[in-house]
Amino acid sequence: RQLAVMIEQDPERAVRFVALASGHVPYAAAGFAGVVALKLAHLLRDIPERRAEFLNNASAFLSQAGRHEEALSAAQEAVTIRRELALSQPKLYMSDVAASLHNLGKMLMHCGQHEEAVDVTREAVTIKRDLVRSHPKLFTSDVAKSLNNLGAMLRSVGRHEEALGMAQEASDLFRDLARSQPETFLPDLATALDCLACSLSALNRHKEALGVAQEASDLFRSLVQSRPEFFLPHFATALGCLTSALSGLGRREEALGVAQEASDLYRDLARSRPEAFSHDFAMSLSALAKGLSDLDRNEEALGAAEEASNLYRNLARLRPEVHLPDFAISLLCLAIVLSSLDRNENALSTAQEASKHFRDLARLQPEAFLPNLATSLLVIANSLAGLDRNEEALGAAQEASNLYRDLARSKPMTFSLSLGKSFNTL
Repeated sequence: RQLAVMIEQDPERAVRFVALASGHVPYAAAGFAGVVALKLAHLLRDIPERRAEFLNNASAFLSQAGRHEEALSAAQEAVTIRRELALSQPKLYMSDVAASLHNLGKMLMHCGQHEEAVDVTREAVTIKRDLVRSHPKLFTSDVAKSLNNLGAMLRSVGRHEEALGMAQEASDLFRDLARSQPETFLPDLATALDCLACSLSALNRHKEALGVAQEASDLFRSLVQSRPEFFLPHFATALGCLTSALSGLGRREEALGVAQEASDLYRDLARSRPEAFSHDFAMSLSALAKGLSDLDRNEEALGAAEEASNLYRNLARLRPEVHLPDFAISLLCLAIVLSSLDRNENALSTAQEASKHFRDLARLQPEAFLPNLATSLLVIANSLAGLDRNEEALGAAQEASNLYRDLARSKPMTFSLSLGKSFNTL
């Protein structure tokens, strides 16, 4: 931090750290690297191609440090500069435009602008596919990275089938690249496999997801041994997806063990860098709560679920456009645990708060949030029934059943089981 203050006070000193602002840095140094890159971009304001380069780098570093709004601003300016350069010299600068669009998509995603992120990243993929046709050796890895990001973004807006196609293509490309250059591309392969496993789990294809998730986590476990400062957060993320696959197959004891390991890793990361890792820590606590609840360890689950929802409440208060969906999901998880403990008054108020948020979110992204709304309504119905408020319970259960009927009509493999559960509640 002292170094960052020094650079802020005397931007000329940033020149000494050009190498730092030009490459990959450990997550602990990302904030300082972001400050350096911004100052270098300012110093190079009369050389647009260099200014854009350091703005692009600054956005990645700032995002890594949890400073997402600043990262988005830098990424947007980099795209603007490079688009202008490409107007007069497209052959020279279109690859840079694609790289900046790829980066901008990630920044939009981190700021909760999911649909905009999809559009920007799809444009990056289109440009990179054109570049691959003429220069496959140079741009195959670039198109694979953008395909992987696009898959994650599509999954976040509930477009799971399309997301799976992108994730599968990205992992196939990186597997081919890793065969010939493992030191360069194994980290990318691990990331792509993690995304693929999450996409398979989202479609309830848990058996396929498990093998892929296991491979991803094994790769990251090996990478962590040699470079923990770079790969520990990625490993924790991969454990989260492995947890989901194990849980989906009913292997609950194993799922809980993996969820506990992920939560412990994120607790350590969040302790040292709360601005960067509090969100991921909260997500891991929600997964841990689910794992404990699945094994009827509901008192322990309650502690994890409450801690998760408290973290998300604070995050949503600061940045609702980013964290409100996860806060609502954490409330739903907490309500389910409370209901399992027959604490029906608390379960009801928590589920009602969750359903209010899901209604608002579903108006903008129905594919992503109508299933959550339906689940929250079932929890409301069960809680009301537990309080002998049977007429109200019947109304909530009927609404949930209607929602699941519509969802099962469009995606029978995904929602038919949930529809059956809703009928059992009626």
